[in-house]
Amino acid sequence: MAGFEHIDPEEVDLYARGHLSISSRRELEEHLVDCSECRSKVAAGVEFARGLEHLQRESVEMRAARRFPTDDPAAIQTLGPVSSDEWDVRIRDTSKGGLCVRTPKHIERGTRVRVRRGKLLDFGEVRYCVPVGEMFHVGIRVEEFTGPSTA
Repeated sequence: MAGFEHIDPEEVDLYARGHLSISSRRELEEHLVDCSECRSKVAAGVEFARGLEHLQRESVEMRAARRFPTDDPAAIQTLGPVSSDEWDVRIRDTSKGGLCVRTPKHIERGTRVRVRRGKLLDFGEVRYCVPVGEMFHVGIRVEEFTGPSTA
């Protein structure tokens, strides 16, 4: 990385994943002081590496419990942000710690929700929302389960 050479993409990847030697890391960081182009590449690489690590952890978490396919009716309501709207959904599958529902509405990741299945209530957090045709599949990590509802 002498002179005006930019950082090699492989070095960006190694740096972003924390796999560069101390001396190479120092040399790279010295270059970043004066090179905004490489700073933006490294920042994007670090962001990508963090996102990939997060997805890998979630993938392990999502597949930790066996899923049981179903097509049960339910209703969902967002709680964070709170909405008085409740709409019908279909439960695609269930597992020890979660649900996947099919819904006509997009729900942002991280949104707290309540799922009503007959007299049962599940409270949880949206982990993913992916479009499937004109509908969405929403993965919910169930954090609290209550018995018969009064709704």
